[in-house]
Amino acid sequence: MRFFSIGLLACLFAASCGQSGEPLLGDYRAIVANSLGEDISLIHDDYSVTKSAVSVGSAPNQIILRGREAIVISSLSNSIQVIDIETWTVVREYNVGDGCNPYMGALTQDDLLVITCNQSNELILVDPDVGMEAEAVLKRMDMPAGDEMYPFEPTNPGSARPQGVVVVGHRAYVTLANLDASWAPAGPGLVLVVDVAAWTKDKLIQLSKTSPASVYKAGSAGEEIYVTCPGPYQFDGAGIVDVISTSNGEVDTTIEIGGAPGRMWIDGDGNAWVGDMNGGNILGFDTVSGQVVDPISLCPTQDDYLSDLATDGRGNMFACCFGTDAVHVFPVGNPADAEVLEVGDGPVAILVIQR
Repeated sequence: MRFFSIGLLACLFAASCGQSGEPLLGDYRAIVANSLGEDISLIHDDYSVTKSAVSVGSAPNQIILRGREAIVISSLSNSIQVIDIETWTVVREYNVGDGCNPYMGALTQDDLLVITCNQSNELILVDPDVGMEAEAVLKRMDMPAGDEMYPFEPTNPGSARPQGVVVVGHRAYVTLANLDASWAPAGPGLVLVVDVAAWTKDKLIQLSKTSPASVYKAGSAGEEIYVTCPGPYQFDGAGIVDVISTSNGEVDTTIEIGGAPGRMWIDGDGNAWVGDMNGGNILGFDTVSGQVVDPISLCPTQDDYLSDLATDGRGNMFACCFGTDAVHVFPVGNPADAEVLEVGDGPVAILVIQR
């Protein structure tokens, strides 16, 4: 399970064939990527589950919805699949290069994809609309290396190991884990700012803690971005969220959230909800006041962890417990009232339809 936390199995989820029958568009609440099952499950309005609706590539990690298509990246197969979400079939598929190990992606203003390559230490720009006979990777960018990474020991510089990415305007913000050969921190946690239009590196931002995981923006403008930092992968229980102002590219605020914060969701009321990678807790804070809420215990076993979560705009939260293969659905703040849905083997990512 810790394997996914350290980023060795990066992936955005992929697909190969759809399920026959009536299209499910309009009657589902959420799409779940199952990492170990290598498939997608669908949660319907009545909380019934269609398991294995689409087979996916190795190690799915994130779901990106674009119109009536889901764009999926599989890290171990180094591939991107585009799924028609009415027929649940793959309509296009691309290989992004052996050894890339794509981790996460974000859409640009031009509907291209910026994707982090965790193993090859690259950022790539992908066109998900080209024909399958064409080259989908438009540009590649090497991540900073060596002295650029501010190594703790100059003789032992780390590798960037890019993970999370978010796009605000024409800039991409990329988290760099900055790890040595043993996957221990070799330097400070970093965020690389990239001018997507010019395809140039603009700035490196040093964070307050090592080993950043994910990065998020609140709303469409994204004046502030939020970087979850669990710290060393042994996890010290003192995780933070650094808040970066996109106007000056500096860390403005640090939220001491505790645990090992991983994936995050910001709801319409400005509440931030964060999965704990070292346990089954939901961590949270108010993005306006910075006030941290008490952890919410959810996943039932000691070896489980909360891999992803989101709210639905109706007052409900959907949270994935990786080890117990379940999604818990409950009114925000009332996990005791949860519907526990068995969704498949190793749910790692969830996309909840906002209504």
